[in-house]
Amino acid sequence: MPVAATFAFARDDGATLGDLARLDTMVTVVDAANFLAELVGGNELAERGLDQYEDDERTVSDPLMNQIGFADVIVLNELDLVGAASADRLRATLDHSGQVDVVRERNGERLYRPRPADGHRHYLVCRDCGLSTEVEADTVERGAEEVAEVMGFAEVEHAVELSGVCDQCRFTRNTAPSPTDRSA
Repeated sequence: MPVAATFAFARDDGATLGDLARLDTMVTVVDAANFLAELVGGNELAERGLDQYEDDERTVSDPLMNQIGFADVIVLNELDLVGAASADRLRATLDHSGQVDVVRERNGERLYRPRPADGHRHYLVCRDCGLSTEVEADTVERGAEEVAEVMGFAEVEHAVELSGVCDQCRFTRNTAPSPTDRSA
């Protein structure tokens, strides 16, 4: 039984774990050293004794991708155990899976967010602290459609990265003592 399901599973007295605690964040840790091999291996769950019901024909890749889609946070683990090319293939697989949105950090690092079932999202990310806020996407989507139409393109995909400085960081910047202020 998946961990999240235990929050809804009723005991004999009808109470659930969800009555006592709140499930805040679901984290999926992707094993960089093995994920791609498992994803493309084509092994059926039944071959490994992992089938959940009779005639379960799912492959190992099915629950792997479901777990990515279910998570609130995705952590790429053991990247130090794979070469740069394998790490790039893993990132490209996630990028093109349709399951995640990618936000790039100032240093170029990719942050992955699970993509909701109803489509990708756009975020405004603080360049100083990394705070990320979802942006109302209608304006961005309409703008992309208009540009595509004007330029004579169809089936356009887009990635929009918005960054700035959040109010808290701006306040901290404005109230921090200047390095040249020697009045102390």
